[in-house]
Amino acid sequence: MKPYKIIMPIFSLVFYISSFGQKINSVGIGNNISYLNDWKNNPVVLFNPEISYISHIKKNNFIRFSLDILYGKRPIQSKIEGSILSRIIFSFNVAYEKKFNKFGIALGPTFRYRNEKKVLYRYGNPYPFEFVIDPDKSHFDFGAYSFITYDILKVRNNFLSIKGGYKFYNKGINPISTGIFYIKKL
Repeated sequence: MKPYKIIMPIFSLVFYISSFGQKINSVGIGNNISYLNDWKNNPVVLFNPEISYISHIKKNNFIRFSLDILYGKRPIQSKIEGSILSRIIFSFNVAYEKKFNKFGIALGPTFRYRNEKKVLYRYGNPYPFEFVIDPDKSHFDFGAYSFITYDILKVRNNFLSIKGGYKFYNKGINPISTGIFYIKKL
């Protein structure tokens, strides 16, 4: 038996499987605008980028893996005891997503690492800008993640998606976010 008669069917099978998989799975990148309820003067954080990988399970059913970063800083005037001056949060989310035409709804677990600078004590009138920051500023939390999506401007294998979501954690803040994402099918 000639070698190309063995290699060609294997090559064809690998090519077919990889091309089929490339048409279904997707990657996405975008930015969320998040609302943090514990910051009264400026509760909206504009910098919350997210990158995601969307894997097809069966028709209109997907698993979405995403990683997002939230960074926010509070103004100097609001340094009161118990307030959080700045925070950086890394979240890893896994969600089961069901699509209905252009709409999608999803639910799944989320895990986050947060690093927050919290004011423990503030000195009185002679030193209004001196304060003590909590030395234990890093925390790991877990919770649930849900969101809805609406796909717009679909062109071939690319489209824009609008997403609104809510994360519920066992400790810390529970952010509400909305954002726009560019999705590309592989």
